[in-house]
Amino acid sequence: MPSVDYQEELEEMLYQRFVQLMERLAGLPQARLEESWVMQYRQHVEVQGGGRSSQAGALRLAIARALLSFLSEREMENMRQAGLLTPDPRVRERNKPGQEGARRKYTWRKR
Repeated sequence: MPSVDYQEELEEMLYQRFVQLMERLAGLPQARLEESWVMQYRQHVEVQGGGRSSQAGALRLAIARALLSFLSEREMENMRQAGLLTPDPRVRERNKPGQEGARRKYTWRKR
């Protein structure tokens, strides 16, 4: 069992990493807006798949939605206007038949 000091250090390090990911993804204003709310509650989140930015976006959306039950109507409206409650609609484009990838074509040869 890790010591309490070590666990607190680990939690602080993970939180700093979370803030870095949010700043990288969405810019400073959104990260700062949510930071005061996030520190008030304990959360455990696991994300799978995608890259760092998409995972940070999913994490940000999950925490924002979880916080809705604890916040007032005015704070919820602030979160909505900041874009914290909007999911990223982008998905991977499918591979089309007769092509190398989703958009890349095979090399054209005259003969």
